Amino acid sequence: MRQAGRAGIVGLLVAALSAAMWLARPWEPPVSRGDAPQAGRFADPAAPFAGSAAARYADGEFGLVTPRARPMAGFTREELDLAYWHVRRMLSAASLDPRTVYRGDSGPLAGLLEPAQRPELTGGRGRTWITAFVAGTAVPVTGTVKVRGTITARRAGPSVVRVRADHRYVYAVRPPYDAGAVRRVAVRRVTVITIRRVGPAVTLRLERSGFTATGARCAGARLRPDFGPADGRRAARCRAAA
Repeated sequence: MRQAGRAGIVGLLVAALSAAMWLARPWEPPVSRGDAPQAGRFADPAAPFAGSAAARYADGEFGLVTPRARPMAGFTREELDLAYWHVRRMLSAASLDPRTVYRGDSGPLAGLLEPAQRPELTGGRGRTWITAFVAGTAVPVTGTVKVRGTITARRAGPSVVRVRADHRYVYAVRPPYDAGAVRRVAVRRVTVITIRRVGPAVTLRLERSGFTATGARCAGARLRPDFGPADGRRAARCRAAA
C-alpha cells in the first residue's frame, strides 16, 4: 500500500511538472493556411475576393461574433455583455480600422486600452498588436475586409475571465502606382484579453496578440505586400509573435 501511495505521489508530481513546462512554452501565433493567396495571380479589381475562400467570409465587424454572456467568475451577465462589446471594439480597432491598417496609427486601439497599458503599443511586444501595412505600400481596393473566426471566453481564476479571439482577415490591396495589380493579403491573428475586477471596476487587459500573414513580407511588425511577379514561387509569408 505504501509503495502504491508513493507511486501515486510520483505520478502527480510528474504530471504537475509536465503541465508547468507546457505553460512555460513561448507563445507563437498559428500559421495561416486556408486563405493563402495564389502565387503569381492578381485578383480581379472589380471582385477582389471572387474565387477564394474569403468570398464566403463575413464583411468586417460582422465576422467578430462574441459569445453569449452568462454569469462567470463573479461577473454578472450584464457586466460580461458590456466587456465582450468592448473586446469586439478592440479587435476592430486593431485589424479593421483604416487608420490602423493603412496609416499604421495605433491611436484607435490605444484609446480603448487602460492608460497604464498604452505605452506598450509604441515599443516592444505591443507593436504586434495591430495589423498595419508599411505606409505608402498598400491602397485598399474595397472598403470591405473579409473576416472569419471565433471568440471564446472561460473562467481563468477568481474575478478573471480569459477571452481568446482567433480570426482570419483578408485584405484586398493594390500598390499606389498600379490600379490593376490587386493582391489578397491573408492575416491570421490570435489575441488574448483578460477581463478582471479591480475593486468595484471591471477592467480589460490585452495580454498578447500575434499574427501570421500570407501575401506579404514582414517589415518589423508591419506588412509589405508582395506585388512582384510570383510565377513559379511561393507566396510571401510573414510571422510576428507577441
